[in-house]
Amino acid sequence: MKNNFKLSTFDILLEIVSLLLIIAIWFYVCFNYASLPSEIPMHFSVLGKVDSLSDKSSLFILLGIITFLYVLFSVLNFIPFKKKYLKYNYINISEQKGREIYELTVKKLRIEKVFVIGFLAIITYSVMNSQDLHWLIILSLPLILIFIEAFYLIKTFSSDTEKK
Repeated sequence: MKNNFKLSTFDILLEIVSLLLIIAIWFYVCFNYASLPSEIPMHFSVLGKVDSLSDKSSLFILLGIITFLYVLFSVLNFIPFKKKYLKYNYINISEQKGREIYELTVKKLRIEKVFVIGFLAIITYSVMNSQDLHWLIILSLPLILIFIEAFYLIKTFSSDTEKK
């Protein structure tokens, strides 16, 4: 079954930003790889201090993880809407409400993709420049993801009450 959902301008913008982030990370690493020292920071403490060094070739593992997450988030956006989603947890919902929830979920995944890739881009930059990570950076991703989840959860359930 085809989704038949039109992408909004915001959806397209999110896809472009995430793709540009991936391309920028790869270019940055490839162009600066030769000038890196043989060992680079690869693990940070909770406070953001470097606590482990690794061979610079391990940077490609980080790039592989970033690329894998980009592909995973992108594939999740293409899981088609099916009517069986309408019977969730033994609660029947209308097809229109099911489609609204589906569209909100796909939009949420796109936003999360941008934040996760952006966060990993900051980590990659810090690793390559032998910088400590500020504790706010480490704390920011979980807080942002919790905020996004809460916002979309509230939005999903509030759309029910607004229509009554």
